[in-house]
Amino acid sequence: MCLILILESGKGIKHRFIGYNSSKWNGGGARQLRSLMTFFNRMNIMLWLVGIFVAHAALYLVLGTATWLATSLLATAFYGVILLVGKLIASRYPDKEESR
Repeated sequence: MCLILILESGKGIKHRFIGYNSSKWNGGGARQLRSLMTFFNRMNIMLWLVGIFVAHAALYLVLGTATWLATSLLATAFYGVILLVGKLIASRYPDKEESR
């Protein structure tokens, strides 16, 4: 899914990727990864899990699911594991703003 723009100039054809310069890496991907890890480091897991539970409970109640409570708890537990693993991985990335 890499978008390639082919530009013709007097010196021939140049390939340019979005976020990539042929002479050096602009750091777009690394910067985005660091900002994602900073977000995980600063996020309040409990608040997110409460929000996920409320959203799932409302969804399953509207859909008329008989086991809405158990389904909401399972969905929240699944997302809780994903968020905790993300937070564990993010803890290995130092926050640039805290180190200043």
